[in-house]
Amino acid sequence: MEIRATSKETQPVIPPGEIKMEKVTAGLGTEIMDAEVEVHRTANMATISAHFADLPSTMLSPADCNFLPIVTPLVANAWESLLRHKKLFNTFSDVPFSIRNGFDMGIQTNPSTTYTPPNHTSALKHPHAVLSHIQKELSLGRYTGPFSCSRLELLIGPFRTSPLGIVLKAGTADEYRLVQDFSFPRNDQNQISVNSEINIDNFRCDWAATLDVDAAFRHIPIHPSQQSSFIIGWQDLYYIDHAAPFGAASSGGIFGQTADALMAVFCSRAIIAANWVDDFVFFRSSKPNISTSPPPTSMLHSYYTLETIYSITLPLGWPWKLSKTQPFAKIFKYLGFLWSLKHKTVQIPDDKKTRYLEKLLPWVEDQKFTLQEAESIFGTLVHCSLAVPEGRSRLPAVRATLKSV
Repeated sequence: MEIRATSKETQPVIPPGEIKMEKVTAGLGTEIMDAEVEVHRTANMATISAHFADLPSTMLSPADCNFLPIVTPLVANAWESLLRHKKLFNTFSDVPFSIRNGFDMGIQTNPSTTYTPPNHTSALKHPHAVLSHIQKELSLGRYTGPFSCSRLELLIGPFRTSPLGIVLKAGTADEYRLVQDFSFPRNDQNQISVNSEINIDNFRCDWAATLDVDAAFRHIPIHPSQQSSFIIGWQDLYYIDHAAPFGAASSGGIFGQTADALMAVFCSRAIIAANWVDDFVFFRSSKPNISTSPPPTSMLHSYYTLETIYSITLPLGWPWKLSKTQPFAKIFKYLGFLWSLKHKTVQIPDDKKTRYLEKLLPWVEDQKFTLQEAESIFGTLVHCSLAVPEGRSRLPAVRATLKSV
Protein backbone atom coordinates (compact mmCIF):
# COMPACT_ATOMS: atom_id res chain seq x y z
CA MET A 1 0.00 0.00 0.00
CA GLU A 2 1.32 3.42 -0.92
CA ILE A 3 0.01 6.56 0.76
CA ARG A 4 0.08 9.20 -1.95
CA ALA A 5 -1.16 12.73 -2.39
CA THR A 6 -4.07 13.39 -4.73
CA SER A 7 -5.59 16.56 -6.06
CA LYS A 8 -8.74 15.95 -3.99
CA GLU A 9 -6.78 15.28 -0.80
CA THR A 10 -8.32 11.83 -0.45
CA GLN A 11 -6.36 9.30 1.60
CA PRO A 12 -6.79 5.64 2.57
CA VAL A 13 -8.82 5.34 5.74
CA ILE A 14 -7.44 3.02 8.40
CA PRO A 15 -10.09 2.38 11.09
CA PRO A 16 -9.05 2.92 14.75
CA GLY A 17 -7.37 -0.12 16.21
CA GLU A 18 -7.19 -2.06 12.94
CA ILE A 19 -3.84 -3.56 11.95
CA LYS A 20 -2.91 -4.03 8.32
CA MET A 21 0.19 -5.82 7.12
CA GLU A 22 1.00 -4.60 3.64
CA LYS A 23 3.73 -5.15 1.08
CA VAL A 24 5.48 -1.99 -0.03
CA THR A 25 8.58 -1.33 -2.07
CA ALA A 26 11.20 0.35 0.08
CA GLY A 27 14.50 1.80 -1.04
CA LEU A 28 17.78 0.70 0.48
CA GLY A 29 20.13 3.33 -0.88
CA THR A 30 20.36 2.41 -4.54
CA GLU A 31 18.95 -1.03 -3.80
CA ILE A 32 15.25 -1.90 -3.83
CA MET A 33 13.60 -4.58 -1.76
CA ASP A 34 10.14 -5.55 -0.57
CA ALA A 35 9.53 -5.05 3.12
CA GLU A 36 6.67 -5.81 5.46
CA VAL A 37 5.29 -2.55 6.79
CA GLU A 38 3.00 -2.52 9.78
CA VAL A 39 0.45 0.27 9.35
CA HIS A 40 -2.23 0.81 11.97
CA ARG A 41 -4.07 3.34 14.06
CA THR A 42 -4.01 3.46 17.84
CA ALA A 43 -6.77 5.94 18.59
CA ASN A 44 -8.60 3.30 20.63
CA MET A 45 -5.85 2.61 23.18
CA ALA A 46 -8.20 0.50 25.33
CA THR A 47 -8.18 -2.28 22.73
CA ILE A 48 -4.42 -2.94 23.08
CA SER A 49 -3.86 -6.19 24.98
CA ALA A 50 -0.13 -5.95 25.79
CA HIS A 51 0.65 -5.77 29.50
CA PHE A 52 2.79 -2.65 28.99
CA ALA A 53 0.23 -0.76 26.91
CA ASP A 54 -0.47 2.11 29.31
CA LEU A 55 0.47 5.44 27.78
CA PRO A 56 3.53 7.09 29.34
CA SER A 57 2.65 10.08 31.50
CA THR A 58 4.02 12.48 28.88
CA MET A 59 2.01 10.96 26.01
CA LEU A 60 -0.78 13.07 24.57
CA SER A 61 -4.18 11.73 23.62
CA PRO A 62 -4.20 10.81 19.92
CA ALA A 63 -6.19 13.01 17.58
CA ASP A 64 -9.44 11.40 16.44
CA CYS A 65 -8.24 11.21 12.87
CA ASN A 66 -7.40 8.52 10.34
CA PHE A 67 -4.69 10.62 8.70
CA LEU A 68 -2.11 9.83 11.41
CA PRO A 69 -1.06 6.21 10.79
CA ILE A 70 1.95 4.28 12.04
CA VAL A 71 4.30 3.81 9.07
CA THR A 72 7.44 1.72 9.55
CA PRO A 73 9.23 -1.27 8.00
CA LEU A 74 10.02 -2.55 11.50
CA VAL A 75 7.97 -5.63 12.46
CA ALA A 76 6.80 -5.33 16.06
CA ASN A 77 5.77 -8.98 16.49
CA ALA A 78 9.17 -10.18 15.30
CA TRP A 79 10.97 -7.80 17.69
CA GLU A 80 8.85 -8.95 20.62
CA SER A 81 9.31 -12.63 19.79
CA LEU A 82 13.09 -12.31 19.45
CA LEU A 83 13.49 -10.23 22.62
CA ARG A 84 11.42 -12.73 24.60
CA HIS A 85 13.42 -15.64 23.19
CA LYS A 86 16.69 -13.95 24.21
CA LYS A 87 15.26 -13.03 27.66
CA LEU A 88 15.70 -9.34 26.83
CA PHE A 89 12.05 -8.35 26.75
CA ASN A 90 11.88 -6.90 30.26
CA THR A 91 14.73 -4.52 29.38
CA PHE A 92 13.49 -3.52 25.93
CA SER A 93 9.69 -3.98 26.09
CA ASP A 94 9.25 -0.34 25.07
CA VAL A 95 10.74 -1.06 21.63
CA PRO A 96 8.05 -3.39 20.19
CA PHE A 97 5.36 -1.38 21.98
CA SER A 98 6.54 1.84 20.35
CA ILE A 99 6.95 0.21 16.94
CA ARG A 100 3.27 -0.74 17.15
CA ASN A 101 1.97 2.53 18.54
CA GLY A 102 4.54 5.17 17.61
CA PHE A 103 7.42 6.54 19.66
CA ASP A 104 7.03 9.31 22.20
CA MET A 105 9.07 12.21 20.77
CA GLY A 106 8.92 14.11 24.07
CA ILE A 107 6.33 16.68 23.00
CA GLN A 108 4.52 17.85 26.13
CA THR A 109 1.57 19.77 24.66
CA ASN A 110 -0.50 19.84 21.50
CA PRO A 111 -0.30 23.12 19.53
CA SER A 112 -3.10 25.42 20.72
CA THR A 113 -2.93 27.53 17.56
CA THR A 114 -1.45 26.88 14.14
CA TYR A 115 2.09 28.23 13.74
CA THR A 116 3.75 28.28 10.30
CA PRO A 117 6.92 30.44 10.24
CA PRO A 118 8.56 31.18 6.86
CA ASN A 119 11.15 28.78 5.49
CA HIS A 120 14.84 29.70 5.45
CA THR A 121 16.48 31.38 2.47
CA SER A 122 18.53 28.28 1.62
CA ALA A 123 15.31 26.35 0.93
CA LEU A 124 13.78 29.17 -1.09
CA LYS A 125 16.90 29.24 -3.28
CA HIS A 126 16.67 25.49 -4.00
CA PRO A 127 12.96 24.75 -4.54
CA HIS A 128 13.66 21.73 -6.74
CA ALA A 129 15.66 20.07 -3.94
CA VAL A 130 12.79 20.62 -1.50
CA LEU A 131 10.18 19.28 -3.91
CA SER A 132 12.36 16.27 -4.73
CA HIS A 133 12.58 15.44 -1.02
CA ILE A 134 8.82 15.81 -0.55
CA GLN A 135 8.07 13.57 -3.53
CA LYS A 136 10.45 10.91 -2.21
CA GLU A 137 8.82 10.91 1.23
CA LEU A 138 5.34 10.75 -0.31
CA SER A 139 6.36 7.79 -2.47
CA LEU A 140 7.66 5.96 0.62
CA GLY A 141 4.45 6.65 2.53
CA ARG A 142 6.18 8.67 5.25
CA TYR A 143 4.35 11.88 4.31
CA THR A 144 0.61 12.31 3.84
CA GLY A 145 -0.63 15.30 1.85
CA PRO A 146 -0.67 17.87 0.46
CA PHE A 147 -3.34 19.79 2.37
CA SER A 148 -4.30 23.42 2.53
CA CYS A 149 -3.90 25.01 5.96
CA SER A 150 -7.65 25.13 6.60
CA ARG A 151 -8.15 21.53 5.45
CA LEU A 152 -5.39 20.19 7.69
CA GLU A 153 -6.71 22.13 10.69
CA LEU A 154 -10.12 20.58 10.06
CA LEU A 155 -8.58 17.10 9.99
CA ILE A 156 -6.12 17.17 12.91
CA GLY A 157 -6.66 20.49 14.68
CA PRO A 158 -4.01 23.21 15.19
CA PHE A 159 -0.53 22.26 14.01
CA ARG A 160 2.94 23.71 13.66
CA THR A 161 5.74 23.66 11.12
CA SER A 162 9.44 24.36 11.56
CA PRO A 163 11.43 26.32 8.94
CA LEU A 164 12.92 24.23 6.15
CA GLY A 165 16.50 24.68 4.98
CA ILE A 166 18.80 23.08 2.42
CA VAL A 167 22.44 22.10 3.00
CA LEU A 168 24.96 20.59 0.60
CA LYS A 169 25.78 16.98 1.39
CA ALA A 170 29.37 16.51 2.53
CA GLY A 171 31.72 15.54 -0.25
CA THR A 172 29.28 16.41 -3.05
CA ALA A 173 28.91 19.36 -5.39
CA ASP A 174 25.23 19.11 -6.29
CA GLU A 175 23.48 16.84 -3.77
CA TYR A 176 21.36 18.50 -1.10
CA ARG A 177 19.84 17.49 2.21
CA LEU A 178 16.62 18.94 3.59
CA VAL A 179 16.89 20.12 7.19
CA GLN A 180 14.18 21.30 9.58
CA ASP A 181 15.04 23.97 12.12
CA PHE A 182 13.37 22.54 15.21
CA SER A 183 15.22 25.09 17.38
CA PHE A 184 13.25 27.94 15.77
CA PRO A 185 12.18 30.38 17.10
CA ARG A 186 14.98 31.36 19.43
CA ASN A 187 14.46 33.70 22.40
CA ASP A 188 10.75 34.16 21.73
CA GLN A 189 8.66 34.32 24.90
CA ASN A 190 5.42 33.87 22.98
CA GLN A 191 6.40 30.78 20.97
CA ILE A 192 8.75 28.00 22.07
CA SER A 193 10.58 25.77 19.61
CA VAL A 194 9.94 22.05 19.24
CA ASN A 195 13.40 21.19 20.60
CA SER A 196 13.05 23.45 23.64
CA GLU A 197 9.99 21.44 24.64
CA ILE A 198 11.88 18.13 24.54
CA ASN A 199 13.79 17.05 27.66
CA ILE A 200 16.83 15.37 26.11
CA ASP A 201 17.63 13.63 29.42
CA ASN A 202 14.63 11.37 28.76
CA PHE A 203 16.25 10.00 25.61
CA ARG A 204 19.50 8.39 26.68
CA CYS A 205 20.92 5.31 25.00
CA ASP A 206 24.09 3.21 24.99
CA TRP A 207 26.18 4.69 22.16
CA ALA A 208 29.18 2.61 21.29
CA ALA A 209 30.85 3.26 18.37
CA THR A 210 30.42 -1.97 8.45
CA LEU A 211 26.92 -1.76 7.97
CA ASP A 212 24.91 1.43 7.53
CA VAL A 213 21.22 1.81 8.39
CA ASP A 214 19.31 3.35 5.50
CA ALA A 215 17.65 6.67 6.51
CA ALA A 216 17.89 5.52 10.12
CA PHE A 217 15.54 7.93 11.91
CA ARG A 218 12.99 7.81 9.10
CA HIS A 219 11.99 4.26 10.00
CA ILE A 220 11.01 5.29 13.54
CA PRO A 221 7.25 6.05 13.67
CA ILE A 222 5.97 9.09 15.59
CA HIS A 223 3.06 8.53 17.97
CA PRO A 224 -0.10 9.86 16.25
CA SER A 225 -0.78 12.30 19.09
CA GLN A 226 2.48 14.16 18.38
CA GLN A 227 2.55 14.25 14.59
CA SER A 228 0.87 17.67 14.55
CA SER A 229 4.14 19.17 15.84
CA PHE A 230 6.14 17.84 12.87
CA ILE A 231 4.21 19.15 9.87
CA ILE A 232 6.09 20.06 6.68
CA GLY A 233 5.08 23.37 5.11
CA TRP A 234 6.06 24.33 1.56
CA GLN A 235 4.51 26.84 -0.85
CA ASP A 236 1.27 27.10 1.16
CA LEU A 237 0.77 23.32 1.17
CA TYR A 238 1.22 21.07 4.18
CA TYR A 239 2.25 17.45 4.71
CA ILE A 240 1.93 15.24 7.78
CA ASP A 241 5.24 13.58 8.66
CA HIS A 242 4.75 10.14 10.23
CA ALA A 243 8.44 9.36 10.93
CA ALA A 244 11.08 10.76 13.27
CA PRO A 245 12.85 13.63 11.46
CA PHE A 246 16.50 14.61 11.44
CA GLY A 247 17.08 17.60 13.69
CA ALA A 248 14.55 16.80 16.41
CA ALA A 249 16.34 16.63 19.76
CA SER A 250 14.82 13.24 20.61
CA SER A 251 15.30 11.43 17.28
CA GLY A 252 18.83 10.21 18.04
CA GLY A 253 17.91 8.84 21.45
CA ILE A 254 14.77 7.14 20.15
CA PHE A 255 16.68 5.44 17.34
CA GLY A 256 19.33 4.57 19.93
CA GLN A 257 16.78 2.68 22.05
CA THR A 258 16.01 0.46 19.08
CA ALA A 259 19.69 0.08 18.17
CA ASP A 260 20.50 -0.83 21.80
CA ALA A 261 17.94 -3.64 21.66
CA LEU A 262 19.49 -4.96 18.45
CA MET A 263 23.00 -4.72 19.91
CA ALA A 264 21.84 -6.75 22.93
CA VAL A 265 20.55 -9.43 20.53
CA PHE A 266 23.91 -9.51 18.75
CA CYS A 267 25.67 -9.85 22.10
CA SER A 268 23.42 -12.78 23.02
CA ARG A 269 24.59 -14.49 19.81
CA ALA A 270 28.29 -13.83 20.65
CA ILE A 271 28.51 -11.45 17.70
CA ILE A 272 31.05 -8.73 18.46
CA ALA A 273 29.65 -5.43 17.19
CA ALA A 274 29.73 -1.72 17.89
CA ASN A 275 27.68 1.18 16.60
CA TRP A 276 27.75 4.94 16.44
CA VAL A 277 24.20 6.11 15.66
CA ASP A 278 23.41 4.35 12.35
CA ASP A 279 26.90 3.04 11.52
CA PHE A 280 27.53 -0.52 12.67
CA VAL A 281 30.81 -2.41 12.61
CA PHE A 282 31.17 -6.15 13.21
CA PHE A 283 34.26 -8.13 14.19
CA ARG A 284 34.96 -11.82 13.80
CA SER A 285 37.86 -14.25 13.96
CA SER A 286 39.46 -15.58 10.80
CA LYS A 287 37.81 -18.64 9.31
CA PRO A 288 39.20 -21.66 11.18
CA ASN A 289 41.17 -24.21 9.17
CA ILE A 290 39.53 -27.44 10.26
CA SER A 291 41.51 -29.52 7.73
CA THR A 292 44.74 -29.30 9.75
CA SER A 293 43.62 -29.50 13.35
CA PRO A 294 40.36 -29.05 15.27
CA PRO A 295 39.96 -25.34 16.15
CA PRO A 296 39.01 -24.20 19.65
CA THR A 297 35.27 -24.07 20.28
CA SER A 298 35.54 -20.34 21.01
CA MET A 299 36.92 -19.73 17.51
CA LEU A 300 34.02 -21.60 15.91
CA HIS A 301 31.55 -19.49 17.86
CA SER A 302 33.23 -16.20 16.90
CA TYR A 303 33.19 -16.88 13.16
CA TYR A 304 30.09 -15.79 11.23
CA THR A 305 29.18 -14.20 7.90
CA LEU A 306 27.08 -11.28 6.68
CA GLU A 307 24.33 -13.81 6.04
CA THR A 308 24.29 -14.53 9.78
CA ILE A 309 23.60 -10.85 10.47
CA TYR A 310 20.94 -10.64 7.76
CA SER A 311 19.20 -13.76 9.12
CA ILE A 312 18.74 -11.92 12.42
CA THR A 313 17.76 -8.50 11.10
CA LEU A 314 15.67 -9.26 7.99
CA PRO A 315 12.67 -10.67 9.95
CA LEU A 316 12.79 -7.53 12.14
CA GLY A 317 12.46 -5.25 9.11
CA TRP A 318 15.83 -3.65 9.88
CA PRO A 319 16.81 -1.65 6.75
CA TRP A 320 20.54 -1.94 6.03
CA LYS A 321 21.87 0.38 3.34
CA LEU A 322 23.33 -2.19 0.99
CA SER A 323 25.32 0.35 -1.03
CA LYS A 324 27.45 1.09 2.05
CA THR A 325 27.93 -2.48 3.18
CA GLN A 326 31.55 -3.62 3.26
CA PRO A 327 32.50 -7.30 3.41
CA PHE A 328 34.72 -8.55 6.22
CA ALA A 329 38.31 -7.40 5.72
CA LYS A 330 41.42 -6.52 7.73
CA ILE A 331 41.26 -2.93 6.42
CA PHE A 332 37.94 -1.07 6.39
CA LYS A 333 36.37 2.40 6.48
CA TYR A 334 34.31 3.38 9.50
CA LEU A 335 33.24 6.79 10.84
CA GLY A 336 35.18 8.46 8.05
CA PHE A 337 38.51 6.82 8.90
CA LEU A 338 40.55 3.96 7.45
CA TRP A 339 41.17 1.24 10.05
CA SER A 340 43.79 -1.52 9.83
CA LEU A 341 43.31 -4.46 12.17
CA LYS A 342 46.60 -6.00 11.09
CA HIS A 343 48.71 -2.92 11.88
CA LYS A 344 46.37 -1.55 14.58
CA THR A 345 46.32 1.89 12.97
CA VAL A 346 43.71 4.45 11.97
CA GLN A 347 44.22 7.14 9.34
CA ILE A 348 42.38 9.69 7.23
CA PRO A 349 41.56 8.26 3.77
CA ASP A 350 43.47 9.77 0.84
CA ASP A 351 40.39 11.35 -0.75
CA LYS A 352 39.61 13.16 2.49
CA LYS A 353 43.22 14.28 2.88
CA THR A 354 43.00 15.94 -0.53
CA ARG A 355 39.66 17.56 0.26
CA TYR A 356 40.81 18.86 3.64
CA LEU A 357 44.06 20.26 2.21
CA GLU A 358 42.08 22.13 -0.46
CA LYS A 359 39.85 23.50 2.28
CA LEU A 360 42.85 24.67 4.34
CA LEU A 361 44.87 26.17 1.48
CA PRO A 362 43.12 29.59 1.46
CA TRP A 363 43.98 29.97 5.15
CA VAL A 364 47.68 29.69 4.35
CA GLU A 365 47.29 32.54 1.87
CA ASP A 366 46.16 34.93 4.63
CA GLN A 367 42.66 35.63 3.30
CA LYS A 368 39.68 36.91 5.28
CA PHE A 369 36.94 34.55 6.44
CA THR A 370 33.58 34.66 8.17
CA LEU A 371 33.00 33.24 11.65
CA GLN A 372 30.96 30.42 10.13
CA GLU A 373 33.86 29.48 7.82
CA ALA A 374 36.27 29.56 10.76
CA GLU A 375 33.99 27.31 12.81
CA SER A 376 33.80 24.89 9.88
CA ILE A 377 37.59 24.71 9.68
CA PHE A 378 37.79 24.14 13.43
CA GLY A 379 35.35 21.22 13.13
CA THR A 380 37.49 19.72 10.37
CA LEU A 381 40.63 20.02 12.50
CA VAL A 382 38.90 18.39 15.47
CA HIS A 383 37.88 15.49 13.23
CA CYS A 384 41.43 15.13 11.90
CA SER A 385 42.89 15.18 15.41
CA LEU A 386 41.15 11.87 16.15
CA ALA A 387 43.62 10.23 13.77
CA VAL A 388 46.47 12.77 14.10
CA PRO A 389 47.04 13.17 17.87
CA GLU A 390 50.04 15.47 17.29
CA GLY A 391 47.62 18.21 16.24
CA ARG A 392 45.48 18.16 19.38
CA SER A 393 47.75 20.50 21.35
CA ARG A 394 47.08 23.27 18.80
CA LEU A 395 43.29 23.11 19.00
CA PRO A 396 42.85 25.12 22.25
CA ALA A 397 44.50 28.17 20.64
CA VAL A 398 42.18 27.95 17.63
CA ARG A 399 39.17 27.60 19.90
CA ALA A 400 40.25 30.58 21.99
CA THR A 401 40.51 32.67 18.83
CA LEU A 402 36.96 31.73 17.82
CA LYS A 403 35.64 32.62 21.27
CA SER A 404 37.25 36.04 21.10
CA VAL A 405 35.49 37.00 17.85
